[in-house]
Amino acid sequence: MDNQYNDDMSAMLRFGVSEELIGLFDAVATTTCAKFGGGAADGELKFPRQAVSLLRRAVLCRTYGKALWELAHLVAAVAIRDGKSMDATQAVLAFFWQDGQASPAVLRHAFGEPCEHLGVSVAIQESLHIAYPDGEYRISPSRYPFLAALVEFVTFIDPGIITGLSTTLSTINAKRVDALAKAMQSSVAAFLADNMQLEHHQRKFRSIIGWLAANECRGADVSDQTVLDFWLHAMDTGLDDFKRFNVVARDFFSLLALLSEGRASRHGDYAFSLGPDWDAGEIDPERLEDLVADLEAESEIFSELGKPPLDGIKFCMDPDRKVFEPIDEAGPWRSDLPLSLARMETLGAVQNRISQHLRNRSASPLRPLLSCDDAKTYGDYSRELARRREKLELTRDATLHVLHQLQHPEAAVAAAERLSPDTRCTIRESLGLAEDNDVEAAPIKSLSALALRH
Repeated sequence: MDNQYNDDMSAMLRFGVSEELIGLFDAVATTTCAKFGGGAADGELKFPRQAVSLLRRAVLCRTYGKALWELAHLVAAVAIRDGKSMDATQAVLAFFWQDGQASPAVLRHAFGEPCEHLGVSVAIQESLHIAYPDGEYRISPSRYPFLAALVEFVTFIDPGIITGLSTTLSTINAKRVDALAKAMQSSVAAFLADNMQLEHHQRKFRSIIGWLAANECRGADVSDQTVLDFWLHAMDTGLDDFKRFNVVARDFFSLLALLSEGRASRHGDYAFSLGPDWDAGEIDPERLEDLVADLEAESEIFSELGKPPLDGIKFCMDPDRKVFEPIDEAGPWRSDLPLSLARMETLGAVQNRISQHLRNRSASPLRPLLSCDDAKTYGDYSRELARRREKLELTRDATLHVLHQLQHPEAAVAAAERLSPDTRCTIRESLGLAEDNDVEAAPIKSLSALALRH
């Protein structure tokens, strides 16, 4: 798997992640050491890059459960070490927010001497060993940088976890530590519910990405055969998320969009700054907003036609919309996976009918559906597209005619855009325009009439 693919996949993780969560990761990554006399230099990063990377991975892949349990035991060990001189909250604040970088040496030094309090003993040799009255736990010092970054992350989300430790750990045993870990998990889960895409979607994409990686298939290599092969693989291995081909096809279109988002996000890290000075390479925010608005509007054509007042004109009826919506949703990748779109309308339709038959527990026999004798063929689908496209083109022509009668300025531009280069040249000569003038520069009434006539 080449570095380009890995970079795109890494940046893709930002898709479906809120700005608040991204900002929280950045805050942890840029946390610096305060200089309280001695220790690290003021301004030096507190958490190693690898620790921050592990934090991002654990949160974005929702594998933080075990890490939070590990953190809860470390918090308990800190409370035991300093429990005779301060309460649990003060002990944890003094330990995790001390001067210096978060390194394994910090843990080894802090627990260099064995300690005991409230019937719990803590000692360190190769690992930090915590012995409770009702159990024991071990933590490797190499995990400390990551756990220190994790406690910073959790505190940003819910400061009450730390401020409430005096009550939570008034008595320390394995059961109380488990309760602390569950409280932290609940806080993180509640935060992610509002700031990250659904776990179900993440699980599906991980399945697809893992399969692509195992087959050494890059995002740029995804083809109709790739989509079909994955669906067959899902059927053979019993992946319940991918029983229907339509689901698989839509997920692959979404994956291609995510990869594109990842590339854009990664390139955005090196983009020019925003500003009105184009000569200096700046990007004007107002013009950028216009471009984004145009892209958003372009992807919502069918949904907008179905809303009032446009729905009253009946530009596009429901049968037309149902045929073209999958093509519209596929975005720019519709031309890369045309056969997958056709299979959605043929194979997908058969699967839908069988599923509906089973769901309704119909008394009619299932064999005719399984035989696919009356199933739509690729030829049927192609002819249906042609018929409905012709209908939409007639609707477009009728709309342009109405706009032309009203002398609407958009009629001229829309009509001119549909003309061939030869026709545009003819109109330019008819209107006496210079070669360096485009036909859109002509008077609206004259241009609309000529364009519609041609």
